[in-house]
Amino acid sequence: MKSLLFLFLILGVLASPVALVFFTSEPAPLVASPRAATPDDARRAKDMVLSFRKLTETETGDRTFRASEDDLNGALIFASRALPSVRARAEVLPFGVVIDSSYRLPTGKWVNLTAEFAPAQEGIALSYLRIGQVTLPAAPVVPAVELLMNLVLGDGLGTVAVNGVRNIRIAGKTVTAEVVLTRADRKALASRTKDTVRAASGFSTVEDLRGYWLAMYEASRSGKLDPNGTFAQFLHFAVARAADRATAETARYEMQTALFATAIQCGHYKLQFLIGDVVPPDLLKTPPPCASATLAGRRDLRAHFALSAGLQVASDAGFAFAVGEYKELLDASRGGSGFSFDDIAADRAGIEFAIFLTRSGPADWPAIVAGLAREADMFPRIDDLPSLMPQSEFEQRFGGVDSPAYRQMLSKIDARITGLPVFSVQ
Repeated sequence: MKSLLFLFLILGVLASPVALVFFTSEPAPLVASPRAATPDDARRAKDMVLSFRKLTETETGDRTFRASEDDLNGALIFASRALPSVRARAEVLPFGVVIDSSYRLPTGKWVNLTAEFAPAQEGIALSYLRIGQVTLPAAPVVPAVELLMNLVLGDGLGTVAVNGVRNIRIAGKTVTAEVVLTRADRKALASRTKDTVRAASGFSTVEDLRGYWLAMYEASRSGKLDPNGTFAQFLHFAVARAADRATAETARYEMQTALFATAIQCGHYKLQFLIGDVVPPDLLKTPPPCASATLAGRRDLRAHFALSAGLQVASDAGFAFAVGEYKELLDASRGGSGFSFDDIAADRAGIEFAIFLTRSGPADWPAIVAGLAREADMFPRIDDLPSLMPQSEFEQRFGGVDSPAYRQMLSKIDARITGLPVFSVQ
């Protein structure tokens, strides 16, 4: 009897959020479509992340984190471009920070949520939470989130996260808080969260990713791969290995593992931090063999393609492209190398290639592997694309990333990508 009551209790807890979402969904979003992202938004988002990370690296001195309303909204704009079904905006008021958000359901309806966070001496203080037209009691929300995180992550890490900041204050349009999260706390939170998300999503294990990474490393050392040659050979090697290892049941898993390992090898080793320590510690300080390989004669294009393909298999096309677009907007801002559509072409080609491979099957892979023999078969023409544009030139010629001129350029790039020979093998 007790077991049955416990089962009904668990089912009730699981069903309640679903029922709440169903009954509070609305026909229109509370938050309008976000404005176009700008180079300043990219810079603000980057500065916020780096500032918070830096404050967790030390336990002495000034540990004050500052974010203006513009900083918060710059970060939220990039989040909405990474997750197109989510929109959010922040407003800093004298009595608290109000965050409105809208989530588009598969049915086409919207779940609208408004939360207000008040200044507080300890932890996070939620003044109110409204879902649709339903206002929930604020008092139990934060403790409930803390309890849930503790259950999911273990070791009291939910409590560590909730109490990671204190002395939250508001001055004008700026929020300040004292960061008490230590480097060890941050790393433990990140590690456990990554493990939980990876396991829940069925994504590649660290061990399997390391196997692909080491296979490319050893192939380069033995002369099978030319470190100074084309990136296409590394991609060919990884895809061919996945095709050889895959069964009908493991096909998608092997291909996503191959592409993500290639992204760590040929894009940047720091991508491994999304998952765990893939690269053996004794090889971290040694440039990977792929570091000198090129795509269309350039190392940076190789990195763009590989990273975008890796991010694609770890998420969705919107997120992978948002990362590349974010990088280009940073380059367009003061001190950057300039906005480059050839870089964007490499990003989108990597995304399209990853989508194509993971949606195809083992029967198609031999022909796809053969189609990777030449760069021209898997990478578009880029010689006539605008490149290295400073912010002023980019805004003069294209306005922003939601303008008709910008979308027209993306359509031109996409047409070249989808017309590549490698995509016609099926």
